[in-house]
Amino acid sequence: MSETEVSPKQERFPRLKTIAAEIGLAAFGPATLYGVIEALLDGVVRNRGRVIASAKDDPFEFYSMMLVGGLGALFVTGPSLLFLILLLKGRASRRA
Repeated sequence: MSETEVSPKQERFPRLKTIAAEIGLAAFGPATLYGVIEALLDGVVRNRGRVIASAKDDPFEFYSMMLVGGLGALFVTGPSLLFLILLLKGRASRRA
């Protein structure tokens, strides 16, 4: 096999899967944050139509779920965006 030929097992774009996974992970955080904001406005947490927690019935449980969900969304979004920026910046710097 010559140097120009690519083996069938070798991927054409090896970093594409990693970048796509990072974009998906970075989008997961804001989507979760949107769910937290929607639940705060409605006053209930729903899953497939069922009410899981309500601000009227148990405020401590409801607001602690909102706090954990919001912090989790920020924790997922921040590092994944940072890693995505580093991934893309590293790729661009190798071309120059």
